Amino acid sequence: MNGTVTWLGSFVALVALLLGAAIAFVVTRGIYDARLRRAQERLAQGAKLRMQTTELLLQARRQVELLGKELEAARRLRAPARATTAGVPPAAPSLVSPPVRPEVAAVNAILAEATRPPAPPGGFADTLPCELRPAPPR
Repeated sequence: MNGTVTWLGSFVALVALLLGAAIAFVVTRGIYDARLRRAQERLAQGAKLRMQTTELLLQARRQVELLGKELEAARRLRAPARATTAGVPPAAPSLVSPPVRPEVAAVNAILAEATRPPAPPGGFADTLPCELRPAPPR
């Protein structure tokens, strides 16, 4: 009887050990799979962002090339006009600005107003360090 109890107890302990190992395996496998899935999603998102960045870079390069071609065409169109005014020195390119359409000027004015930092309360910039700054009136 004593041998049977020992054998039965050993069997129960072995089954409990195997059951615990199986539960631990399932739990850790689930955690590992979840982490792996999140890492794959981050990698996929990074690859997608990299592709979008590449597409935007190519689009910007095409626009720069197009603008360069338009600028060259405009310079070629102005060349005969400069030749007719041979006695007049040409204006410096940095001082000559192209004409701006009124709607573009209005949008630029709105953007400049929106992006300007707010004025300080006294109307001047406070550039003194904190320890030298006078205390505000109470």
